[in-house]
Amino acid sequence: MAYCRKCGAEIYDESVVCPHCGVPQNNFQSYQAQSYQAQPVPQTSGGAGVLVGILFPIIGLIVAIVYASGGNHSAAKNTLVASIISFVVALIILMSLQ
Repeated sequence: MAYCRKCGAEIYDESVVCPHCGVPQNNFQSYQAQSYQAQPVPQTSGGAGVLVGILFPIIGLIVAIVYASGGNHSAAKNTLVASIISFVVALIILMSLQ
């Protein structure tokens, strides 16, 4: 157990603020640094995005934009390439049917 640096009340060692007077304790800064450290975003290959890009090219373009805005550039690129290829193949098939 520790004591509040202002009112002297007994508090837990891990206390960030005193529950009695509300004054931040000495470990407040270290608690903030530990709590709010940036966590790495897991990078995926975008397999689901590629599948969507092949089946639905327009939706695939939207998914690629979402991947890119989230920082997953490799998945965005894979989805974008799949969408473009699927769109070109669909155009070739439609032109050959006429």
